[in-house]
Amino acid sequence: MFLMLHEQVGHNIDIVENKGDGTFEYLVSPERFKEYARLSASMEVFQRCIRRAKEFAANEGHRKPEALGQALRSELDLPAELYGDAQFCAVAKRAGAIAYEKSRPAGLMKSVTQKEPRQCYLCGEAPATGAPLKLSADHLWPLSLGGETMEENLLSACANCNNERGHICLWTFEAAHSSHKKETGKELRWTLRVSLAMSRLMLVASGKLTKGPRMTLKQAAQLASPLALPLKLNDEHRYLYFELLRHTEVPL
Repeated sequence: MFLMLHEQVGHNIDIVENKGDGTFEYLVSPERFKEYARLSASMEVFQRCIRRAKEFAANEGHRKPEALGQALRSELDLPAELYGDAQFCAVAKRAGAIAYEKSRPAGLMKSVTQKEPRQCYLCGEAPATGAPLKLSADHLWPLSLGGETMEENLLSACANCNNERGHICLWTFEAAHSSHKKETGKELRWTLRVSLAMSRLMLVASGKLTKGPRMTLKQAAQLASPLALPLKLNDEHRYLYFELLRHTEVPL
């Protein structure tokens, strides 16, 4: 659902220089800044859609997907390419039902932690012999945003990473304005660490770091785990977000 929205909403947003204004180098990473604008706009529309889709699941779940499309048209003024697309309407209805029901089959959740490598896909921590580290199944695309509880959307994570990540799903989600202070590699705050990890996940999934075809979030996470790379930061420097973001672009 998000990818379909992003194709229609985010991809139509661009940042264009006025003639004679020079370059966008003052943005530190112009291309990533443009990506930030596109993803942020798409996520804003997506969250409004998923909220309406959840209400639809709760009160009108018996109706056809096209009815949800009409509701999104009248309340959000979505482009006709979306509300008139039968596939988008069906996907939106399904995502709303998942987010509303929040089903977590215990057997499947346990099965994932047994099948997957015994380490956290985010921080790389693994249970040592006799250690109490507990791994749980984490939804790569959050359950609260319509991410289905299925093996393709689940990976093992330590309890700390799983709990602290919450429903963060994109690197643009909440950390971009929280880095105007001194940061060190050992003391980097969680909101920044998980945001940078999500950036690396998306870069790998898009094929930008592998120079290959796009892949699923799970395939990308398995290939690049652990996603939260250790950072070598100058303790005397006050880092801004797009400076930190460069650390996620290290090739595999």
